[in-house]
Amino acid sequence: MSTEIGNEKKFYEKDGILITSSRCVLRGKTYPIANISSVSGVKLKPQRKSQYYLLILYLFIALIIGGVSQNSLVMITAFLIAIGLGIWGIMLKRVKYAVRINTAGQDTDGLVHQDETKIDEVINAINEAIVSRG
Repeated sequence: MSTEIGNEKKFYEKDGILITSSRCVLRGKTYPIANISSVSGVKLKPQRKSQYYLLILYLFIALIIGGVSQNSLVMITAFLIAIGLGIWGIMLKRVKYAVRINTAGQDTDGLVHQDETKIDEVINAINEAIVSRG
Protein backbone atom coordinates (compact mmCIF):
# COMPACT_ATOMS: atom_id res chain seq x y z
CA MET A 1 0.00 0.00 0.00
CA SER A 2 1.51 3.33 -1.02
CA THR A 3 0.56 7.00 -1.07
CA GLU A 4 2.16 10.02 -2.69
CA ILE A 5 4.02 12.78 -0.79
CA GLY A 6 5.10 15.37 -3.31
CA ASN A 7 7.19 13.35 -5.74
CA GLU A 8 7.90 10.61 -3.16
CA LYS A 9 5.78 7.49 -2.85
CA LYS A 10 5.14 6.52 0.77
CA PHE A 11 5.16 2.78 1.49
CA TYR A 12 5.05 2.73 5.31
CA GLU A 13 4.60 5.26 8.10
CA LYS A 14 4.04 4.17 11.68
CA ASP A 15 5.70 4.48 15.11
CA GLY A 16 8.60 6.69 14.01
CA ILE A 17 9.27 4.61 10.90
CA LEU A 18 8.92 6.16 7.44
CA ILE A 19 9.66 4.41 4.17
CA THR A 20 9.32 6.28 0.90
CA SER A 21 10.62 5.73 -2.60
CA SER A 22 13.76 7.75 -1.78
CA ARG A 23 14.43 7.30 1.95
CA CYS A 24 14.02 4.96 4.85
CA VAL A 25 13.81 6.49 8.33
CA LEU A 26 14.10 3.99 11.18
CA ARG A 27 13.93 5.46 14.69
CA GLY A 28 15.54 8.75 13.65
CA LYS A 29 18.25 7.37 11.35
CA THR A 30 17.83 7.97 7.62
CA TYR A 31 19.03 5.57 4.94
CA PRO A 32 18.78 6.63 1.29
CA ILE A 33 16.92 3.89 -0.60
CA ALA A 34 19.41 4.24 -3.47
CA ASN A 35 22.24 3.17 -1.10
CA ILE A 36 20.47 0.07 0.24
CA SER A 37 21.71 -3.01 -1.62
CA SER A 38 19.62 -5.51 0.34
CA VAL A 39 17.38 -5.86 3.35
CA SER A 40 16.60 -8.94 5.42
CA GLY A 41 15.13 -10.01 8.71
CA VAL A 42 17.18 -11.69 11.40
CA LYS A 43 16.31 -13.37 14.68
CA LEU A 44 18.47 -12.14 17.58
CA LYS A 45 18.86 -14.64 20.38
CA PRO A 46 18.75 -13.15 23.86
CA GLN A 47 21.98 -12.92 25.83
CA ARG A 48 21.14 -14.75 29.04
CA LYS A 49 24.63 -15.15 30.49
CA SER A 50 24.11 -12.41 33.10
CA GLN A 51 20.82 -14.01 34.20
CA TYR A 52 22.60 -17.32 34.84
CA TYR A 53 25.18 -15.51 36.96
CA LEU A 54 22.36 -13.86 38.92
CA LEU A 55 20.75 -17.27 39.48
CA ILE A 56 24.02 -18.56 40.94
CA LEU A 57 24.25 -15.43 43.12
CA TYR A 58 20.66 -15.92 44.34
CA LEU A 59 21.40 -19.55 45.21
CA PHE A 60 24.56 -18.51 47.05
CA ILE A 61 22.60 -15.93 49.07
CA ALA A 62 19.94 -18.55 49.81
CA LEU A 63 22.67 -20.89 51.06
CA ILE A 64 24.00 -18.16 53.37
CA ILE A 65 20.50 -17.34 54.66
CA GLY A 66 19.80 -21.03 55.26
CA GLY A 67 23.17 -21.53 56.99
CA VAL A 68 22.71 -18.53 59.28
CA SER A 69 19.19 -19.49 60.28
CA GLN A 70 20.02 -23.20 60.76
CA ASN A 71 16.39 -23.95 59.97
CA SER A 72 15.67 -26.32 57.10
CA LEU A 73 12.29 -24.69 56.32
CA VAL A 74 13.95 -21.27 55.96
CA MET A 75 16.68 -22.78 53.77
CA ILE A 76 14.19 -24.55 51.48
CA THR A 77 12.07 -21.39 51.22
CA ALA A 78 15.14 -19.28 50.43
CA PHE A 79 16.24 -21.76 47.73
CA LEU A 80 12.76 -21.82 46.16
CA ILE A 81 12.63 -18.02 46.11
CA ALA A 82 16.14 -17.87 44.62
CA ILE A 83 15.28 -20.40 41.91
CA GLY A 84 12.01 -18.56 41.17
CA LEU A 85 13.80 -15.21 40.84
CA GLY A 86 16.47 -16.74 38.63
CA ILE A 87 14.01 -18.43 36.28
CA TRP A 88 11.88 -15.27 36.14
CA GLY A 89 14.95 -13.24 35.14
CA ILE A 90 15.90 -15.75 32.46
CA MET A 91 12.37 -15.80 31.03
CA LEU A 92 12.22 -11.98 30.83
CA LYS A 93 14.86 -12.04 28.08
CA ARG A 94 12.83 -12.54 24.92
CA VAL A 95 13.82 -13.23 21.35
CA LYS A 96 14.05 -10.07 19.26
CA TYR A 97 13.95 -9.56 15.53
CA ALA A 98 15.86 -7.03 13.44
CA VAL A 99 15.68 -5.34 10.07
CA ARG A 100 19.18 -5.87 8.69
CA ILE A 101 20.10 -3.29 6.05
CA ASN A 102 23.10 -3.77 3.78
CA THR A 103 24.66 -0.57 2.47
CA ALA A 104 28.05 -0.50 0.75
CA GLY A 105 28.84 -4.01 1.95
CA GLN A 106 28.12 -3.27 5.62
CA ASP A 107 25.23 -4.77 7.56
CA THR A 108 23.36 -2.63 10.06
CA ASP A 109 20.47 -3.60 12.30
CA GLY A 110 18.30 -0.58 11.51
CA LEU A 111 15.36 -1.61 13.67
CA VAL A 112 15.13 -4.14 16.50
CA HIS A 113 11.72 -5.18 17.85
CA GLN A 114 10.03 -8.09 19.63
CA ASP A 115 7.20 -8.26 17.11
CA GLU A 116 8.23 -10.33 14.08
CA THR A 117 5.15 -9.18 12.15
CA LYS A 118 6.16 -5.53 12.45
CA ILE A 119 9.69 -6.36 11.25
CA ASP A 120 8.24 -8.24 8.26
CA GLU A 121 6.01 -5.24 7.38
CA VAL A 122 9.02 -2.90 7.42
CA ILE A 123 11.13 -5.30 5.33
CA ASN A 124 8.36 -5.65 2.76
CA ALA A 125 7.95 -1.85 2.57
CA ILE A 126 11.71 -1.35 2.07
CA ASN A 127 11.73 -4.03 -0.64
CA GLU A 128 8.81 -2.31 -2.38
CA ALA A 129 10.68 1.01 -2.22
CA ILE A 130 13.83 -0.55 -3.69
CA VAL A 131 11.83 -2.17 -6.53
CA SER A 132 9.94 1.07 -7.25
CA ARG A 133 13.21 2.89 -7.94
CA GLY A 134 13.90 0.51 -10.78
